[in-house]
Amino acid sequence: MNKFELCYRLADGAILVPDLLPEKEPPGIVPQQADVRFYFEYDFLPAVVMPRFMVQSSADLQPDLCWRTGAVLKNASFDCVAVVRRDSHRRRIYIDVTGRQPRDYLSVIRGRIIAINRSFEKLPFTEWIPLPDEPAHAVKYADLIGHEHSGREEKFVGELEKGYSVAKLLSSIETRQQTKETAERIIYAKEYHEDHGMKIEKVKITGGHVNFADRIEKIEYNESLGMGEKELAELKAALKRLPGDKAAELDRQAGELQKAETQEQKTSISRRILKFLVDNGVAVAKDLTVEVLKSILTGKG
Repeated sequence: MNKFELCYRLADGAILVPDLLPEKEPPGIVPQQADVRFYFEYDFLPAVVMPRFMVQSSADLQPDLCWRTGAVLKNASFDCVAVVRRDSHRRRIYIDVTGRQPRDYLSVIRGRIIAINRSFEKLPFTEWIPLPDEPAHAVKYADLIGHEHSGREEKFVGELEKGYSVAKLLSSIETRQQTKETAERIIYAKEYHEDHGMKIEKVKITGGHVNFADRIEKIEYNESLGMGEKELAELKAALKRLPGDKAAELDRQAGELQKAETQEQKTSISRRILKFLVDNGVAVAKDLTVEVLKSILTGKG
């Protein structure tokens, strides 16, 4: 169970299994005046998402303040308290954070849940930001990124007959640099599909870093790739098996490749990524050339 992130060991040696915790949320847990609020919404919310999140967050978890579908987390570095809970009826995961650095702590929690979501082959989800003065109303993160990308400074909420600053709403959950990187990924995704002759009707927008495994997963085999269909399938499977820290490092390097401006830079970064894959047990990478990997990731030779 430990291997599948369904339990973890407490400091006193006891084993905590999230699925065996009490069903009811303790009264008065959720803060009424959170500094930052955020939630994920799913078409289908797998029951294992919350237990896996709790296991991955065990360093911050408060064992006496956990229940089957939620938990209280405390982090000394950010000086924050967070409440993360699953609403099975609405198919949502809510995150409420209070403290000195709530945005930064939210970024950690949010990134962790996004990584878990992406570990499933197909798990659509939407990110929402509750309005600061009307928390019962929320706006889609992807909608705000679309506004940002199009240069629209205000998000007007018709139901409230009120406009909100796009920059302020986004800055409540992430840094300006993170917003910029997400907007850049929209441009990259569109260019990539065009370069590969793929029809694209909608760009999936989520926060966090460039996801290398997701990018490879979306590639369909064709003879111009420079690698066989079997090798492509093996590469996709191997990337899904990478540990979280290795996947994060790979995403960071993929982000550098995305921003590279010259062919020399792209070749150098692609060579580094290829070595990283081989060093971390992705056997099929031994048969890839730098030029093939660069072509796959950038859509250009």
